[in-house]
Amino acid sequence: MPPRHSARIHVHLPGHLRRLVGLASTVVTVDVPLPIGGVVTVGDVVAALERVYPALRGTLRDAGSGVRRVRPHIRVFAGSEDLTTSGLSAVLPPAVRDGLEPLRILGAIAGGAQPTRTRGRRSAQRAPDGGPAWR
Repeated sequence: MPPRHSARIHVHLPGHLRRLVGLASTVVTVDVPLPIGGVVTVGDVVAALERVYPALRGTLRDAGSGVRRVRPHIRVFAGSEDLTTSGLSAVLPPAVRDGLEPLRILGAIAGGAQPTRTRGRRSAQRAPDGGPAWR
């Protein structure tokens, strides 16, 4: 079998990014150049996505900060592993690199617990120890 020169990475995109680029499918496949050693990073996949879908430029990585990282409110998962905190230099596991599992890009969901009403006035929810529920 001849050596591969690119990895076909399946990427699951959230709805708001699919609408931005006009995709109907939840999963898109991109070809990522395979460097010597076969290591593919999240940054490599983001660059390939931006090449194929220019409308994604600036939506996945925080280029303006001078630090190469995934933008706030975007999460990146390979299987059950959260690669977000490792940033764009996170190495994809072999199952994702080989196309057996998708790389999942999600829009983070913000929010919190709804306040409860007590005796006609609002009261913030509390943890069992009496502290704020958000800890």
